[in-house]
Order: sequence, then structure tokens, then C-alpha cells
Amino acid sequence: SLQCVKLGRATARWWWVVKVKPHDKDAKMKYQECNKIVKQKAFERAIAGDEHKRSVVDSLDIESMTIEGEYSGPKLEDDKVTITFMKGLMQWYKDQKKLHQKCAYQDFRQKSGIITSQDRVRTT
Repeated sequence: SLQCVKLGRATARWWWVVKVKPHDKDAKMKYQECNKIVKQKAFERAIAGDEHKRSVVDSLDIESMTIEGEYSGPKLEDDKVTITFMKGLMQWYKDQKKLHQKCAYQDFRQKSGIITSQDRVRTT
């Protein structure tokens, strides 16, 4: 972290040197080197990711969502995806209708749980 701050300051200072002396090849080269390292470090931090971040779906309060009375599409049975639900969903989509948001979130939450549990099994 301190190294990144120092690199950032160095890059800013070399930028000013290049601005004052635009024909100084050594200053340009050092500015480009510093800038390249700063960008590389930023890229590494960006792709590193955070293993402990929660999914957006996990942060939603799905249980408090209500399905309006006019919705007649497929609904999950006991918050579980079943064959009946999937068959109804296929027909619902064929008729080009939208799945209720609560059902979509529940479906996604269940499927993402399956995927993450399979991923853990594969890596261990």
C-alpha cells in the first residue's frame, strides 16, 4: 500500500517534469515506467477479487417480497425449484411472459447455491 502511494507520487512528479521539459527523453521514460507499474498494480488489485464478498441475491430480503394477486405464472413450491415449476416456467417463457421477481430471485439463489457447492467440491 505504501509502495503504491510512493509510486503514485513518483508518477505525478515525473508527469510534471515531462510537462515542464517535454523533450527530456529520460524523464519521459521514467514517467512511462512509473505509470506502467501503477496501472499494473491497479489491474492486479482489480482482478484479485474478494473471496468473502456476498452475492447481491444473498443481500436481498426475498422473504419479505410479495407476489401480487394478478400474477398467474409459475411459483416455487416451498421455495424449491421443482419439475412442475420448470415445466410451467418453460410454457410461461414460450408465451413471452415475465417471471415474477421473487420467483426469479429464489430460483437464482437456489441455483447459485448448487453451483458454489459443486465448485467447492471440485477444488478440494
